[in-house]
Amino acid sequence: MKTCALIIAFMLLFTTSPFLSAASAQETANDVLPSVSRSANELQTEDGRRTTYANMYYRRCMAQPMGQLSEATQDMTCMCHSVHMIKALEIPELELLATGKGSLNVNPRRMNVGVYAPCIEFAIAELEREECYDSDDIRSIIRSENEYQNVCDCIVAGLEGYLRETSVPHVEALTARPQGLRDPIGEIRTSYEFAKERGRLRYECANTFIGER
Repeated sequence: MKTCALIIAFMLLFTTSPFLSAASAQETANDVLPSVSRSANELQTEDGRRTTYANMYYRRCMAQPMGQLSEATQDMTCMCHSVHMIKALEIPELELLATGKGSLNVNPRRMNVGVYAPCIEFAIAELEREECYDSDDIRSIIRSENEYQNVCDCIVAGLEGYLRETSVPHVEALTARPQGLRDPIGEIRTSYEFAKERGRLRYECANTFIGER
C-alpha cells in the first residue's frame, strides 16, 4: 500500500516550526542549503555544520525510495525536511540523519513535530489528488476534463491550507501517545476533522467550478 511504503521510508531516514509552501520551501532552501563546497573555517562553525548536514540529509533522503511518491513530491518533502531540521534538531542529531552513523538517537518529538509535521502536506496532497481523480462521486457530476482538474485542484489547495494549520498539533498529539507515532499520514487522512474538511471542500469546489445544472 502506498501510504505504508511512505511511512516505512520516512522512518528509515528518521531511525513549533513554521510551514513552507512548495514555492517558499524551494526559495528558502536556495538560501540555507548552498553548495556543499565550503571552506574548512566555515565547516567548523555551528551554522556551517548544520547546513552541511542538511545538504547531506537531502541527498540521502532523495536516494531513499518513498513508495510510489512522485519525484517532484519527494523532492519538496526532502527539501522541506532539510530546511526545518537546521533549526529543530541538535548537531549530533543532524549528523546521524546525514550520515546514518552516530551514538545519539534522534529525539522523537523534535523530529516528528519540528521536521516531519511541517512537511507532511506534500505527501498527503498527492494522495488526496489521486483519490479525487479516482472518485466516482466527483466523476459523476463532471462535464469535462478541465472541470475535473479545476475541482480537484481546488480541493487539494484547500486541504494543503488546512494541513498548514493543523498537522503540527495533530502530529504532536500522536507523538505523545504511549504507542508513539505510527501512521501519521493514514491517521490524519482518516480522522473525523480531516474527513469533514475534505467533504466541505468537495461541496464548495464543486459548486464553484460546476455550479447549478
